[in-house]
Amino acid sequence: MNDLFKSLEEEEQRVCFSVHEKEQLLITKRSLFFADLLIEEKTLSLERAATIVEYCRRREENEPIYSFSRMHFVHVRQIIEFFLTNRVYRKKLDNLRFPLFSSWIEKMINYSLLRRGHLQLTDRDLRVAILRTLFSLLRQTIGSCFATAPLIAIQTNDYEQLINDLVTLIDSGSIKRTLDGIEHKAPISISTGHFPILNLVQKDDASIKEVFSILGHKESLSKPCRWEEYLKKQLEKAKGEKDYLEACELFKSLAQSPLMKILEYTLATFADSRVEFYKWNMYESLGLDYKSQGGLGEALYSFASLELEKVNDKREVVFDKLQQVKIRLNSQNNELYNDQSFAVEDVTFMKNYEAELLDLEAEAKLLADLYNYIIKQLMTLFPFYFQEVFDPELRDEISNELVSDDPAGFRLLYKAGRLDPTVWELIYDEKHYKQSLTEFFTLIERTLISQLEDKR
Repeated sequence: MNDLFKSLEEEEQRVCFSVHEKEQLLITKRSLFFADLLIEEKTLSLERAATIVEYCRRREENEPIYSFSRMHFVHVRQIIEFFLTNRVYRKKLDNLRFPLFSSWIEKMINYSLLRRGHLQLTDRDLRVAILRTLFSLLRQTIGSCFATAPLIAIQTNDYEQLINDLVTLIDSGSIKRTLDGIEHKAPISISTGHFPILNLVQKDDASIKEVFSILGHKESLSKPCRWEEYLKKQLEKAKGEKDYLEACELFKSLAQSPLMKILEYTLATFADSRVEFYKWNMYESLGLDYKSQGGLGEALYSFASLELEKVNDKREVVFDKLQQVKIRLNSQNNELYNDQSFAVEDVTFMKNYEAELLDLEAEAKLLADLYNYIIKQLMTLFPFYFQEVFDPELRDEISNELVSDDPAGFRLLYKAGRLDPTVWELIYDEKHYKQSLTEFFTLIERTLISQLEDKR
């Protein structure tokens, strides 16, 4: 057993002497080591699972009772014991295969394995990444306790739900929940949030060396500095912004599982049971109430009212003409009808006026209901084009001097009618909001016109 875990224990010693905040990095290293050891080419090794369980049990006894390390060994042991006693979920793990719903999630799997995002993945890599995620300990890094706490409860008490959520997330790019009998859908979070550890990096820091080694760079740190400044300075000299962003993701992956953070932020969208509250926000911001001065509702209502007035005026004219024709046709003493051609002509007029009157009445009815109908259609179409989701990067827009915790919140995103959440656009400013609205109304114009024509 000692030989099997020798490399892990040597890595732990190296981390302990060269990392300022070591616990999260130790947990990551152990999680990835155990996951890689457990997964054979096609299946989870039951023999090695039993060996790791015994190893974790022995390590538990030697760790301080309230330490993160002891907590982690207990957690890993319990996850493995779950798989050992649950054949259904062992098979679920063994059946994980590519392709997944998006190349973006494949990049996150590479980061989970502490590899560059573009590298080719195998089915075994996918299973190792999922196990590493299951073995990790979730830690809150921004003001999202309303999402972190429930997920920690799931992570420690409901392994079936945790596995099902992870598999559903990577397969479909969303998670569903039923609230008050209504099914709601939260799209996958396309952010792993902010750096949770190492505000200050030290000379010969193991985590920095590891990230630069993965990227193929040499690092040179002569004195302690902030990681953001250091990464940007070193990587922008070499290959620019792309490497800097990838280094950020890898650096975060050393501290927290990317897939677990994505799951946390995806579930955060369900924090308020009124997950369609954005509809009210859209209704108010666009002024869809006809009483809202200067809003779309007022403009639509005014247009429909003016057009209805014109149609009603025209109806009165046609109705008067129809009545005159009927009077002539019903007159017994009308000299005009001594000539039968006049009678035939009036009958034709009457039929034409009646048909025109029916068309005008249908148009009037359509206009009278136009405002309500358009508003109803807009509210129906909004969810296909817009949604409000949890944004773990909201803190960039708020001064940390004003809050005691990293702030978190919700942001409107634009879907453009597309199904893949990774191509949806978060709306950051008024200009982007207006552009999204313009595209939205352009895209739905034909649909609305077609529906209105069908109602005629």
